Amino acid sequence: MKKKGFGRPAALALLLCFPGLGSANEEAVSPEQLVEVGFVEDTGAAERIEAGDRLRVLSQAVPAAVCHLHNGIATDTASEQLAKGLAEFELLSAALLDGNEALGIIGSEDRRRTRVMIEELRQAWQPMHDAANVALADPADAAAVATAYGLATAMLDHSYEVLSTIEGQYSNPNEILASDTMLLEIAGRQSMMTQRLAFLSCRMWSGAADDTYKDLLNQASSRFELAFGAMIHGAPELGISAPPTAEIAAALDEISADCGLVIAKLNSLVETGQKDAEAAAELYRLLTEKTDAMDEIAHMYAAYSKRIY
Repeated sequence: MKKKGFGRPAALALLLCFPGLGSANEEAVSPEQLVEVGFVEDTGAAERIEAGDRLRVLSQAVPAAVCHLHNGIATDTASEQLAKGLAEFELLSAALLDGNEALGIIGSEDRRRTRVMIEELRQAWQPMHDAANVALADPADAAAVATAYGLATAMLDHSYEVLSTIEGQYSNPNEILASDTMLLEIAGRQSMMTQRLAFLSCRMWSGAADDTYKDLLNQASSRFELAFGAMIHGAPELGISAPPTAEIAAALDEISADCGLVIAKLNSLVETGQKDAEAAAELYRLLTEKTDAMDEIAHMYAAYSKRIY
C-alpha cells in the first residue's frame, strides 16, 4: 500500500490556514518535512516515472554493450555496462511491481492494468537477458548476439508503452504535474537516445552499413541534437520549459559543451563508414558518459517535481 497524506492541494490549504509555515519569519518548510508529518502524500510518482525512463534506456544500453563487446570495441566499458544493465533492469522492473523504498518507489503497483504491462515487459525482456548473459560470457557467440540485436527495437517500443502508461497514471496535481512529467520524459528520452546512438553506430561500424541503418542513425542524431536545444532554451510550442533551476541549467550546459564533437563523430561514421576501432571506442565512451550525465539530470528533475506548488 502507498503512504497516504493530504495531497498537494491540501498542503497548500494548510499553508494558508497556518501562514507562519511559509512566512519570512519562520524557517522554510521543506517538502520532505511535510511528507514526514503527513501533510503531503508521497507516492514516489516521480521515481516511478524515472524508473520507467531508465528501463527504456536499458532497452538500448544492453544491446549496445553486446555489440561493442562482440566487436572488441571498448570491451572493459561494454562488459561493465552490460553486467550493470542486466542487474538494473531486474531491480527497477521489480521495484515498479512491488515497490522499493530505498529507490523512493513507495508501495506496490495497485493498478491491475499497469501491473500486467510491467509483468509482460519482464517476460519479453527474458530472451534479451538470456542472450546478453551468454554474450557476456562468450562475446563470440553469434546466435546470442543476433538475438540481442533482433530484440533491440521491440524492447524500445515495449518499454516506451510501459513508461507512457506510468506517466499517464501518475501525472496529476496530487502526485506530479504534467509539466514536470514532460521534463522528466525528455531528459529520460535523451538518455535513451545516447544509447540508441551507441547501438546504431556500433551496428553500422561492424557491417550493417546499409541505407536503413544510415537513415536510422541520421534521424536519431538529428533528434538528439534538436532535443538538447529544446532542453537548454525551452520550446514552449512543444510544452517544454527552460531549465527550472540554475543547477539543472549548469548541468545541461556542461553536457552540451562537447555535443558537437559527438555529432561530428556520428556524422563522419555515416558519411565515410570508416572502421576505426579507436574512434569507435572513443565514441562509445563519450555516449556512455552522456547517458550517465543525462540520468543525473533526470534525477534532478525528479527532485524538482517534489517542490510545493
